[in-house]
Amino acid sequence: MPDIDRRRFLAGSAAATTAAAAVTMASPARGLLGIRTASAAPVADPKYQGKRHVAILGGGCAGLSAAHELIERGFTVDVYERYPVAGGKCRSIGVPDTGSGGRPDLPGEHGFRFFPGYYKHITDTMARTPYGSNRNGVKDNLAVGEQVRFSRDDAWDMVLPYHHLDTANPVDLINAIVGFIGVVPGLGIAETIYFATRLVEFVTACDARRDGQYDKLTWWEFVKAERYGPLYQKFLAKALTRNLVAADALRASTRTIGLQATRILVCNIIFSMYDPASRVLNGPTSEVWIDPWLSHLRGKGINWIPNTTVEKLHVGDGEITGVTVSTDGRQRNVGADVYILAVPVERARELLDAPLRAIDPGFKELDTFVADWMTGAQYFLKNPLPINKGHISYVDSPWA
Repeated sequence: MPDIDRRRFLAGSAAATTAAAAVTMASPARGLLGIRTASAAPVADPKYQGKRHVAILGGGCAGLSAAHELIERGFTVDVYERYPVAGGKCRSIGVPDTGSGGRPDLPGEHGFRFFPGYYKHITDTMARTPYGSNRNGVKDNLAVGEQVRFSRDDAWDMVLPYHHLDTANPVDLINAIVGFIGVVPGLGIAETIYFATRLVEFVTACDARRDGQYDKLTWWEFVKAERYGPLYQKFLAKALTRNLVAADALRASTRTIGLQATRILVCNIIFSMYDPASRVLNGPTSEVWIDPWLSHLRGKGINWIPNTTVEKLHVGDGEITGVTVSTDGRQRNVGADVYILAVPVERARELLDAPLRAIDPGFKELDTFVADWMTGAQYFLKNPLPINKGHISYVDSPWA
């Protein structure tokens, strides 16, 4: 599937703008936008030959993913986790004293558990995790959303269905984007077209431009949000970044947001590539994903060590020689051939101290990495409330 030619797109952008101004859809021709990927066989590092014992420090999604791949390849895997349960920030966290009649506490969730269709790796892992009689294991616990709803404080609501289109060139693609978002009440045709052309410009950019130029440009700057009105800024600049990666449009890089927008809006929704565009878990996260995952991995032979905090990584002769961990307040040293650090970035900054940074100066980049905490509100309803068959974005809300 060839990429859209960037020069042809830029040369024809004026014609595309004129065509899109009529908000008409060109007759679809068969063809899809190809996203370049590098697929090369992994090359084994000679220094790891014969090393089969791996210690994974952290039992969240990253740690369990690494454990899954390694245990299937015959490695001895130890997973050290700070909490008594697996999942890290992905797990359900029970709300104290909310269970009654012998039922467990209500499951607090860190986020909305969105699994768009372009998420390929985690859903592949889910499909390899058994769950009851499910043919595709845990993956069958993903429920498909049919639409997305946008609600504002001026009393209008807009519902966009996930429909699928074919397109063959930049003009058709711009028309498709304009047709998808152009139904927003109050959003002018000129600003809708401009946003569509900016998105297609990103789509047709080479990797070097994305890495060298767009990674240094915020999404707010790239879509020229300051030129347009409040609705353009809220809906296309801010709400898009929040919905895709829970990021701030004024700080997130164009490379990050553009890649996500390309995959979900252009490839996933408009072109119907990958699996269904919108999927969420059909039950509490730990119940329908994390707990079955850990149970499967323990059955495969991983050594699960909970209630254990990583205290210090020891270094000798340019490599890690051991780890001090603390279980129930009692410290001990543990060892392995290879170590995988799978802890939150704020903890990684502390553990990757001066001796480790001397081995790899790249670790100093952690000090400039910006990590923002998410905050949200979760409501438990006693009765079904059929608001929408999919996600809702409260465009004006600071809690959106």
